[in-house]
Amino acid sequence: MTWWRIRGGRRGVRAGAVAVLLLGGAAGAFAAEQLPHPFGTRLVAMAAPASPTGAVARTGEPTPPGAGGPASLPFGAVISGGVVTTPVGATASPQGAAAAAPLPTSTATPETAPAVTPEAAPGAAPGSAAGADGAAAPDAAPQDAPATTPQGTYHVVGLGDSVPAGTACGCDTYVSLVGRARAAALGLTPDVSDLAVPGLTTAGLVDQLGDPDVAAAVAGADLVIVTIGANDFDPDPVATDACAPPGLDCYRPQLDAQPAQLDAVLDRIAALEAGHPATVVVTDYWDVFLDGDVGQAQGPAYVAASDALTAADNAVIEAAAGRHDATFVDLFAPFRGDGSTDDTALLADDGDHPDAAGHRLIARTIEAALG
Repeated sequence: MTWWRIRGGRRGVRAGAVAVLLLGGAAGAFAAEQLPHPFGTRLVAMAAPASPTGAVARTGEPTPPGAGGPASLPFGAVISGGVVTTPVGATASPQGAAAAAPLPTSTATPETAPAVTPEAAPGAAPGSAAGADGAAAPDAAPQDAPATTPQGTYHVVGLGDSVPAGTACGCDTYVSLVGRARAAALGLTPDVSDLAVPGLTTAGLVDQLGDPDVAAAVAGADLVIVTIGANDFDPDPVATDACAPPGLDCYRPQLDAQPAQLDAVLDRIAALEAGHPATVVVTDYWDVFLDGDVGQAQGPAYVAASDALTAADNAVIEAAAGRHDATFVDLFAPFRGDGSTDDTALLADDGDHPDAAGHRLIARTIEAALG
């Protein structure tokens, strides 16, 4: 995979370059498979047999054959409160007969509910809806309520740089994985908007939160996941004496400016969520520059300065999260342990971004922190 670095940007294109965001709309609910984009669905209630994965058609397309549609009902059948009551001796009307009235359609996404036969009146034969005198039994609540699918939506927004954006992975990002897992645990349908931008700096995220579409997504979120800060630092001089630890002199201006920028990010998120409180997760980094085998190949001076800068930046990020009552999630320990663990297997070939295993590890770490 080829990616371009502009002005020494570490993770993708630096802020200031043109970035295109693909924003999904409101996600639909899907019975058995969560799709990465929101497709509408056409569903016939009650009488249409549900396929194993639910009948799903993209918006604007006809419902696929066999996916559900108007069904023939027995002549004289009554639909009351979503319950189909069939009089004794009734038979299905011929296909196309006037008595076979179409059932209502809906743009909602729950699975097709099964028809429920009312409880038989006293004296009725097993399996019959008629009483001892042969009269149809009145509508009654079923003994067991039919299973229902989630009725609410859990909105998740990812913000930050190319790490949450999934650069160099081509996999489900930890933003998506956490969103789906949290929604499932709450019995809700996930709606994930990953608005992370490769190359974004902390100052760039402050600006992005001023975009009306981004602001609207954050304002409606139940969970916001933020990973930002690594692109504030230029990797080119890292191995020089001017950037060497312990002073990290060449990076001191960025380290000093970052706390106020992070405060601006978290203040803006809090203001957007006024009246709709959300959980805000802030992560740090396993390394702000290259790591694993690729990082080691840059030489000991590179590794020493990169590790020292990562520790300094992670401390700034953790302190900012604490000031704003955000949930801080440390990613250094899961990837690097005490600093001696080789995390090559968790990184893409560029040594800079997590691979699929890395994204899964980050997702598990965030989920554990959320409880």
